[in-house]
Amino acid sequence: MDKERIQQILMQNKDNNGLISTYMVQKKSNGVMWALWWFAGIFGAHKFYAQKTGEGILYLILSITLFGLPITMILWLIDLGRNNPTINKYNLGLLELLINHK
Repeated sequence: MDKERIQQILMQNKDNNGLISTYMVQKKSNGVMWALWWFAGIFGAHKFYAQKTGEGILYLILSITLFGLPITMILWLIDLGRNNPTINKYNLGLLELLINHK
């Protein structure tokens, strides 16, 4: 849903090259999110990338404790279904912020 909304907003503002350029530079990538999730997700790297610092710190703290590591692994697996919506929501918020700022 967020991805379709992003496309719609970009099409409505296709003549505003400054807005589109700024958005393309500042948006977050699903590919980077997935790479961070796969290689360093147990430590919360993908959460920090998505600007979810509190969740990233939680992952980091839990992953370095013997008790918290199994919890972090479960959360890491749950993120399989949450990564794309998280990035799409971030990108939609960024786009709306840029539109309202102009």
